[in-house]
Amino acid sequence: MKAYIKTFGCQMNEHDTERMYDILVNLGYAHSPNETEADLIILNSCSVRDKSEHKVFSHIGSLKELKEENPNLLIGVGGCVAEQEGSQILQRMKHVDFVFGTHNIDKLEELVSNAQRGYSSTSITGFRNDFKFLSNYNYRTPKISEFITITSGCNKYCTFCIVPYVRGKEISRDFQEILNVCRELVSKGTREIHLIGQNVNSYTYQENRKKYVFADLLRAIADIDGVDRIRFTTSHPRDLTDALIDCFRTEEKLASHLHLPVQCGSNRVLKKMIRNYTKETYVEKVARLREARSDIALTSDIIVGFPTETEEEFEETLDLIREIKYYDLFSFIYSKRKGTRAAAIEETYTQAQKFNRLYRLHGIQNEITTTLHKEYEGKRFDVLVEGFSKKDDKKYEGRTSTNKVVHFFSDASLKGKTVPVRITKAQKHFLEGEVICQ
Repeated sequence: MKAYIKTFGCQMNEHDTERMYDILVNLGYAHSPNETEADLIILNSCSVRDKSEHKVFSHIGSLKELKEENPNLLIGVGGCVAEQEGSQILQRMKHVDFVFGTHNIDKLEELVSNAQRGYSSTSITGFRNDFKFLSNYNYRTPKISEFITITSGCNKYCTFCIVPYVRGKEISRDFQEILNVCRELVSKGTREIHLIGQNVNSYTYQENRKKYVFADLLRAIADIDGVDRIRFTTSHPRDLTDALIDCFRTEEKLASHLHLPVQCGSNRVLKKMIRNYTKETYVEKVARLREARSDIALTSDIIVGFPTETEEEFEETLDLIREIKYYDLFSFIYSKRKGTRAAAIEETYTQAQKFNRLYRLHGIQNEITTTLHKEYEGKRFDVLVEGFSKKDDKKYEGRTSTNKVVHFFSDASLKGKTVPVRITKAQKHFLEGEVICQ
């Protein structure tokens, strides 16, 4: 039997998909390269924006024809849309066999087994006190850089965000369990640990009378032999503590990159978003970060067209981008999400006006990114080699500590090694380089 999982959305969903494949391996499923050859299709859905949700439902609808051609085909829907809509998916899409929410991935084996036996369509959603962080790695050989989920859910309740409603309250993973997973991955060849969570830097774990915070976890992972580099995504500015900033000063294995979503440059709009920081406190934390790690590359998220945002307030966002000089931005037009507080605020701008703002923002950021990339040319960087390039299988591909992808030729077998590379040319989305002989 073969299974195909279509993933929508963020790194958390990508990681959840890997865990689903691990479960399906135990049921005797192999990986299918496409939907048409699959005996089981699962859509791992995202609802963070309205467009994402529409894509999911459109894709579910497109599977009806496959089901008619092959009545034995099983179809499941998991992830955030599944958590949000639950059994309504089964009512709207009669060809779907089962639905499971974000806290119920470990129920996948039961759901598939029941569907194979011809049981009625089932929906399992809702947040659980016995939520499990899945950590098997049976589906494939671990990669040079691997994700490890250390938190799930969110307690911030920003007015624009659906995450707390589809991922639940924040849960931090057992401290020693995380370290054990790191050691297991390193023993199988992983060299970079990438910690992920909705609010990864708010990690807090209580064990007996000992309390561990995120900075403690970073230092403990850095002490593991075989770990060459540590990354983490995504951070909340409110949880960028003095202890975490100090890690960038003292822990050489911690990558010189931080994704720190600011969302907006207007204090009034930030207050409407319930972000619980001001533009000034954000800028001050960035200054302290750069004092601790002078080469740190910052990236961020920006929401354009939040309800009631004025033209002057949008200009404040543009001024902040010019001041911080982010290496890259993930910018989006505000998307109203049912159930969030911002959904009740009347929108005052047309989509055309919002797209105009986004276009202007992209223009400014593209200039900044191009300038910063050009500064890489001629300089030497240590690159952790992840394998052959996805663009050219005659070249290797790796990343700098600042999270820049570098492509280069080499006759030697370099996968998993950290090598010095001189950057020869800066492209828009990656760098080209040559290995420096040692």
